[in-house]
Amino acid sequence: MLEQRVELFLQQFGQKQRAEANKLDAACTIQLFVGIIGDKPLSTIKAEDMDRWLDALAHWPPNASKRKPYRDLSPRELVIVAKRNGEAPISLRTGRTG
Repeated sequence: MLEQRVELFLQQFGQKQRAEANKLDAACTIQLFVGIIGDKPLSTIKAEDMDRWLDALAHWPPNASKRKPYRDLSPRELVIVAKRNGEAPISLRTGRTG
């Protein structure tokens, strides 16, 4: 399952000598990916899942986890509300999803 593989990846990634900010970004991004496409066997991840992920990023508001309208929403719910609110998305250049 995807969540189990993510846990293993993050453990292995954490063992590398990387900046803490890099580790945090990787964890947030990957956990957001799971939140958008759901926990499923790796072999079932398809192009449609990647399309859903890219669409979510295209609508993900900056600092979403810190902002009151989004703070307590699941990733899928957050994207729906952000679309409805016409939010400007995060800069994909920074990749920050916080």
